[in-house]
Amino acid sequence: MFRLQAVGAAPRPGVGERLRQGFGLVLASLAGLGIGFGLLGTVWEPGDAANIVAPAWPLLALGAALCLAARHRRAALGIATLGVGYAAVTLLPGLAAAPQAMTEDPVRDLRIVQFNAWKHNPVPQQAARWILAQRPDIVVLAEVGWQSALLQSLLPHFAGRVNCAPGGRCSTWILSRLPIRAARSLAQGDPENRRALSAAWARLETSCGDLDVIGIHLARPWPYAGQRRNLARLRAEIAHLPREQMLIAGDFNLPAWQFGMRRLEAEWAPMRRVTQLRVTWPARLHDVAVQPFLPLDHLFLGPRWQVVAVHRGPANGSDHLPVVTTIRPRSSCAIPVTVQ
Repeated sequence: MFRLQAVGAAPRPGVGERLRQGFGLVLASLAGLGIGFGLLGTVWEPGDAANIVAPAWPLLALGAALCLAARHRRAALGIATLGVGYAAVTLLPGLAAAPQAMTEDPVRDLRIVQFNAWKHNPVPQQAARWILAQRPDIVVLAEVGWQSALLQSLLPHFAGRVNCAPGGRCSTWILSRLPIRAARSLAQGDPENRRALSAAWARLETSCGDLDVIGIHLARPWPYAGQRRNLARLRAEIAHLPREQMLIAGDFNLPAWQFGMRRLEAEWAPMRRVTQLRVTWPARLHDVAVQPFLPLDHLFLGPRWQVVAVHRGPANGSDHLPVVTTIRPRSSCAIPVTVQ
């Protein structure tokens, strides 16, 4: 017998179409939840956790829109618009003020290498050779123990060194070819710095006045109270330092697109974060090299100095990529030293 279909009735979708629609609904649900929690991060700190993987939510939203477009065009347009709007709120601000690269001037410029070298780095000598090849004036290191082969290879080349603990048995370091006028260790309670602030401060004497350098390694994102305690401690330590001549660099364990970073940028003004959206982690998972997708390593710079160039280096055995930043004083060198 023939089965008659009512005139004007829409044909029933096939199995493939139903699967595509179902998959689209799943993607739309995940994207909606991620974007919703992420936007709540502006007022609710745990919600900001969704923004750690902020680029994923617009991609899921666009994927959902493609799956739903054939039969639910308005819904597809709505979820695509939501994804694009979320991307504009979270991702675009990190690109808004990218510094323009300038021709380097070896007489006036300073070069900073910052590197979370990973405490299990299998090639520390290779990493040390690469760092020295950059001819840095300042090196900020994280996850480097006092007996590390990497540190021992670097120390003969840097007269100035400050550790995050007074005894030197701490894993965050500032190494400097410039004279150190004052310094302080800022770590508390944990030599390996997995449960406390890991930071050091050094006031360096440059040909254009003092430069206050803070090397930092913040706690991991979970639980959020850990980072909050770290930042409260750091805030108290640097409150008396002039922001105009300050440089803060290290592993923040805080992606550039999180609202927590946005609040930090506002709090530390007139310093500005100059590393933008340069992804640095993870450069490896176990023994496998991978493409990083999170910008966790940042550099903040006071307005007395300007950025000449910023670039990333190879992993050199770490799960982070190093960042090399060249800076230059904005004006002439008639800058008085800071009264201590």
